[in-house]
Amino acid sequence: MCYPLTLRRMVTLIEQNPAWRVAFAVTTLAEAHAALAGQVPDALLVDLGLPDGNGLELIRHVAAQGWPCETLVISVFGEDDKVFECVEAGAGGYLVKGQGDAYLSDHLHDLFAGGSPVSPRIAKRLLAAVRRGQGQGSASAPDAALAETDHASVLQDFGGKGFGTFKEALA
Repeated sequence: MCYPLTLRRMVTLIEQNPAWRVAFAVTTLAEAHAALAGQVPDALLVDLGLPDGNGLELIRHVAAQGWPCETLVISVFGEDDKVFECVEAGAGGYLVKGQGDAYLSDHLHDLFAGGSPVSPRIAKRLLAAVRRGQGQGSASAPDAALAETDHASVLQDFGGKGFGTFKEALA
């Protein structure tokens, strides 16, 4: 489960960059959809496990709208099927939690420079899967257990670049 401390740490990290700002932070999939109805950030940091659904639904929604919004998954889930599902749905990157603030900051810069940030262990497994001929159409249905894990929040930067994550509220 994601604790408010995690969200505070991420927001603090984002706010340390003078070119970035937090656009909005939400705790549920429903709140994310409502927030996106008001404004679309340039990027979302999305956690897969939300109390009322799967962050994958949000990734698919953003992709289906055709919005110019980068989506970066930050999750505890690193299983191949989860990664493939997110990438196939439109995620521009996939990071496994717990790598530290500098790591996240570097990958956010990479995202806005046109990169596709991927945790090294995820990249290795993606490459192995491509070598085996997997990846295309290999994603399984969303796992119901995801709804019991992390939350998220959405973030945006001043220069027209934005981010988002779904975690517990800033209380």
